[in-house]
Amino acid sequence: GRGDYASLSEVLSSGSSVYCILQDKSTSDPKSTQDYLAQITSFNINSGDGTARSFPVKTEISVAALQKALTNARLTEGSLVYLIDDRGSLIASSDPDSLSALLSDNFHVNNTFADWSTIRSCGTDYYVYRHRLSSNNWWIVSLIPRAEYGRQVYSLSLLLLFFFAIVMMIAAITSSLLARYYTNRISVLNSAINEVKGGNLSVQVSRLTPPLPSGDEMDTLYQN
Repeated sequence: GRGDYASLSEVLSSGSSVYCILQDKSTSDPKSTQDYLAQITSFNINSGDGTARSFPVKTEISVAALQKALTNARLTEGSLVYLIDDRGSLIASSDPDSLSALLSDNFHVNNTFADWSTIRSCGTDYYVYRHRLSSNNWWIVSLIPRAEYGRQVYSLSLLLLFFFAIVMMIAAITSSLLARYYTNRISVLNSAINEVKGGNLSVQVSRLTPPLPSGDEMDTLYQN
C-alpha cells in the first residue's frame, strides 16, 4: 500500500481532490505499466438505511499523453514547457532530458518568475511565460529561447511588410486604372464640348466612346 495513505484519506474526507503520479496498466498493452497523473476524489452514496458511504473515484491521464500536450503547447521551436502543481512540484515537461540539463545547472522549477523576465541556464537566455490553471492553481511555465523568439519576430515582421507592400501595390494599380478611366471620360466629354462650340449641335458623346456606366455624376454629364 501507499505510505501516504493516511494523509490521502484525510484530504479526501475533507472534500478536496488529491493529485498524484500512479503506475497503472497501459490501456494499449495491459501486460505493461506506465505512469499516470491521477485525480482522486471522494464520492458519497447514501444507502437504503440512510447510511452514507464514501468511495474514492479516480480519473487519470498518462504522463506520456500529458507530455505530448505540453510539446504541442510550445510557443516556438526549442521552447521548453513544464507543469507544476500548487506546491511547486514538477508534474511533467515537454522535454524531460532538456529539463534535466537545466536542473543540473541550478535551475529551479517554480512559478515565482515574472512574465517575460529573462533567465540564463546552460549558456542560453530564455524568456519566461506563465499560465495559471484556475481549477487547481497549477502552473504551466514556458521557457522560450530569446534567440529563437527574436528570429520568429523578425520573420513575422518581414511577412507583414511583404503583405503591406502587396496591398499598397494593389491600391496603386487600382488608383491608376481608376484615374485613367475617369481621365478618358473627361477627355471624351471635353472633345464633345469642343464639337458643340464649333457648331456641331448634333454631337453625341456615346458615338465618341462607349463608356461603362459608373452610376455617378459623370453619367449625368454624359446623359445631358
